Amino acid sequence: MKDGDADLAEMLKRIDTRLDRVVARLAIWAHPDAVSLLKEEEGNQNASWMKGIRRHRPAKNEPLGLSEDGMRLDRNNYANHAIKGAAGLRKSIKNYFACHVWDASCYDPLLHTAIPNLVLLPRAIAGLSDFDPSTSAALRYRSYHLYRWHPPSSSIPERPEDYPTDWRSPEPFTKKIYASIKRRKKIA
Repeated sequence: MKDGDADLAEMLKRIDTRLDRVVARLAIWAHPDAVSLLKEEEGNQNASWMKGIRRHRPAKNEPLGLSEDGMRLDRNNYANHAIKGAAGLRKSIKNYFACHVWDASCYDPLLHTAIPNLVLLPRAIAGLSDFDPSTSAALRYRSYHLYRWHPPSSSIPERPEDYPTDWRSPEPFTKKIYASIKRRKKIA
């Protein structure tokens, strides 16, 4: 049986490349000051851009939009909006998509738009971050290193062995980002 994950791992090994190293150079993170500003808000220790939103579960036939209990169910649009706003890139970025750093956190309304739980990756490799264990571990540690945050239900991540050292710097924190955080629409 052909296994795409195994084939990709073999190809990366053959060409002497590691996916976590590629992701480290391409990942776009919000500046830690944006996360600190969000955390300063009362009751926002997860630094969520918006509250009351989570990813819908198509396998459970959940419809998009407002649910009966008032929860907004989303594909990933609000998460994309959040990280691009926090990084100051809403209108100046193309083919980068929001990825959730912690497994299944997209289904938690407190974490779906939590900025330390989001990273922007190029569209072509965004989905790979969920399937490569070394990349997932590196992203979790990088997020913790930048923001000193982890989901309340998770322990502090350990620094992976052979952790990439050449990460792209977070986007600069600007007055535009400050203003965007202060005026963003709150959904709860």
